[in-house]
Amino acid sequence: MSELTSVEALITLLLNCVCTELDTAGRPVCSCAVRHAIQWPSMEGCCECEAASGHAKTHGQAWARFQRAEPVQGTPRADNTQCGRATQVTIDLGVHRCVSAFDGNSARPPTPAQYTADSLALINDEYHIRRALSCCPEPQPAGALAGWRWDVTTSLPLGPMGGCAGVVVTVVATGIMRAAPVE
Repeated sequence: MSELTSVEALITLLLNCVCTELDTAGRPVCSCAVRHAIQWPSMEGCCECEAASGHAKTHGQAWARFQRAEPVQGTPRADNTQCGRATQVTIDLGVHRCVSAFDGNSARPPTPAQYTADSLALINDEYHIRRALSCCPEPQPAGALAGWRWDVTTSLPLGPMGGCAGVVVTVVATGIMRAAPVE
């Protein structure tokens, strides 16, 4: 039997909420994964694919990224160690989508209507990400996330880069770090 830490449980829970919401809203993505990156994950693979959710075709990738963890509250022991002290964790959740771009192969850049449609679609994604994170179920009273709480904070646009653009929403969570058995 392995263990799941608080951060692993939290990032998995939040990403699952985002991907479920995007799918339910008719905006499914090609992939939904935790990504390890010092900055926002790269935007490769943001264009058309066959959706696993049963939708004929879709595009995009949803992702979550562990940004940082910092100790908060509590008093250090005499040897200056921290045991059972609360931790504040910052997690980014986002989506990258294929957008209209001037690639040099066509005679003209995208029209204002194409730019507007892409921008409004990403603003719609931001709404659904924020909704998913705000409505994600409370953690179980026992387990790695017992007592954890989170707040949805900032949203930022990403890109465009190479025909991809996106949005990122940041979550700040606080709780006691622990590990719980995975059944």
